[in-house]
Amino acid sequence: MRDPGTTPGVELQRTRHAQPGAVSQTRRAGLGWVGCAIPAEYGGGGGSASDACHLVEEMSYGLAPLFGLGVSLVSATVVERFGTEEQRQDILGGVCRGEVLATAISEPGAGSDPASMMCRAERRGDSYVINGQKTWISCAHIASRIQVLCRTDTSGSKHDGITMIDVPADAEGLEVRTITRALIFRVLPVLAMTIAAGVAVLKWHQVSLRADHRASIESVQAATEATIMMLSYNPDTVERDLGTARDVLTGSFRDAYISLTDDVVIPGAKQRQISAVATVPAASSVFSSENRAVVLVFVNQATTVGSEAPSDSASSVKVTLDKHGGRWLVSGFDPI
Repeated sequence: MRDPGTTPGVELQRTRHAQPGAVSQTRRAGLGWVGCAIPAEYGGGGGSASDACHLVEEMSYGLAPLFGLGVSLVSATVVERFGTEEQRQDILGGVCRGEVLATAISEPGAGSDPASMMCRAERRGDSYVINGQKTWISCAHIASRIQVLCRTDTSGSKHDGITMIDVPADAEGLEVRTITRALIFRVLPVLAMTIAAGVAVLKWHQVSLRADHRASIESVQAATEATIMMLSYNPDTVERDLGTARDVLTGSFRDAYISLTDDVVIPGAKQRQISAVATVPAASSVFSSENRAVVLVFVNQATTVGSEAPSDSASSVKVTLDKHGGRWLVSGFDPI
């Protein structure tokens, strides 16, 4: 534990008579506290997680209210790491101005286990329609935005096909009501959030969200699927495996990929009985627009040669995609 001195730039009176509601999130933002660990280019102080911990420690000494601060910083970290540049400017800038973020994961039958998540988000035209139920979402009743984890694909394992969607708290159809006990006696066919700390219930009645960041969601999924297809094959089916991958490529990169696989990969796989299995543990949108996107993909690949033991490798790739005929196709694949 560090010495309880005063963090530079933060002066708090340590008194037993501090009023818990004296400092609102907006006022904390005005003091520069809320954005202390958010990069300066988004309006923050450019500090580290350690700086945020020191700030919270000093605030605790002064009995200053912390409600809304912690959950906003945690949610902001997710946006900073995985959001698009446009989302970072918008959402992180809002946090620095005093907006509260909330993250909705837990459900009545799932707790914080994403594998059991039932909340669904279905794409309809240019919108997403969210249906389901969320519970115990800290600070959702005072949040400006709620990062909602939903299932957008049920074709894979229970841990796959989960997307975080940025939902404005004033989205049409969202109802917020205060409750006096943390119990729900009936389950409604809507997206509901029960707030324990703030004690409120939020309900979505077929909320239709404009897919402003639809390109980000779709391009990340397309980049993930294409990467796995391009780097996975068996010696007995290598021509079919890599031939299928060509269908998700475009432009000069597609030509280069065909040349490489026809001249090197396919003959080598057959001759030496080489197989490869690629997985993508994480992927993040770097840039997205209506018809072009860049995605950072982290790749794990297990390669087996004949009867030898598999060898594992890990890498990261910048995947560029262009949209043609409603499909996201890979036009660039650059290791970094």
